[in-house]
Amino acid sequence: MPKVQDKKNAKPVEEHLSEEEEEYEEEVDEEVEEVEEEAEEADSTEDSKRKRLTPLELFDELIQRFNNIERAEAKFNEKQKEFDQVQKEFNTTYRKNMRELSNYIKRFDKHYRAQEGKKKARKTGNAGKGGFNKPVAVPEKLRDFIGIGEDELKTRPEVTKLLNAKFAELGLVEERVEDNKKTNIIKLNGSALKALGVAKKDSEILKKDIQTFIAKFYHEAKAENAT
Repeated sequence: MPKVQDKKNAKPVEEHLSEEEEEYEEEVDEEVEEVEEEAEEADSTEDSKRKRLTPLELFDELIQRFNNIERAEAKFNEKQKEFDQVQKEFNTTYRKNMRELSNYIKRFDKHYRAQEGKKKARKTGNAGKGGFNKPVAVPEKLRDFIGIGEDELKTRPEVTKLLNAKFAELGLVEERVEDNKKTNIIKLNGSALKALGVAKKDSEILKKDIQTFIAKFYHEAKAENAT
């Protein structure tokens, strides 16, 4: 049975370093020693200085440090005052300009609304004065049928209203059901056909086509005036 070596009496295994590693370690050791020596010299110099100061000199050093603190504090207070003054001026300027800005915004908004109101008024004032909504002379046949004077000017909607009222008055409006839908039809009788100058084949007019029926009279009147 092989003998087990006692761990306590076992010799440590020596590590074999290369030449480069050994040189590197030596350089590191030398640098550490230099740093330690410089630190020791600095401590000894400082200690010697402290030891060489007399009580009067120490008192003077204390006074100098207090004076340094007072000067730094005075400089800080001076800068603080300058800052406070600048901040005060900024706040004053800011509040003044914000008030003026608010005032100009209100004035601009008021002016803008006024201009928009004028534009809207102009549009409203001109509304209904062109096309069908412009009062014009009514063609003679329509004028005689609905019973208005030669000098009376009427808009197209007004003529339509008067003509429908006349058809209803004469009992010429009938209700017819087509495709399950109620439709109003105007059936012109002999006297109406003669008064309006309409051919018998055109005696029935769908109420929804009344504008087309009326337009024919205006076109005829325009053609006659052109000749």
